[in-house]
Amino acid sequence: MKKTSREIRTGDITTDLDTLFKLGQLESSFAAIVNKTLPYIKSTAKEYYDIVGFVLSQPWTIIKPRRDLNFELYVPVSTSRAINEIGNPHQECLAALHGSARNGHKSCLITDKCWNAMTRKGEVGYTLTHQALFFMLGEIQGQYPRLI
Repeated sequence: MKKTSREIRTGDITTDLDTLFKLGQLESSFAAIVNKTLPYIKSTAKEYYDIVGFVLSQPWTIIKPRRDLNFELYVPVSTSRAINEIGNPHQECLAALHGSARNGHKSCLITDKCWNAMTRKGEVGYTLTHQALFFMLGEIQGQYPRLI
């Protein structure tokens, strides 16, 4: 959202003043929500926050251009496996990538188990979301060369 606002202000994107005003209001509302949410999550779900709180506590500065999907890479989905994957160690893999209180804040401790879970094809839903987060956070951590 901040990137879009900046592009409008610098003239890279053109829009009318009403849209710019609404975007500013949305940014303000979003900031207010984040400022209330983070302390609440930290106080009510400390263990969860210790594992993956870093995702919420810092801005995402990496923005990629849109790309078209390559349907030749399609892999059929196993719905039975997708249902059984809830609760598997995906959050722990994210924490190991970044470092958390659980592992002494040491980052990039990626086990073979995590790597296999994060690169397994044919995933959906919860697991696929965590796979995507794993690679996005890895790039934020400066680990892109290790992850490709």
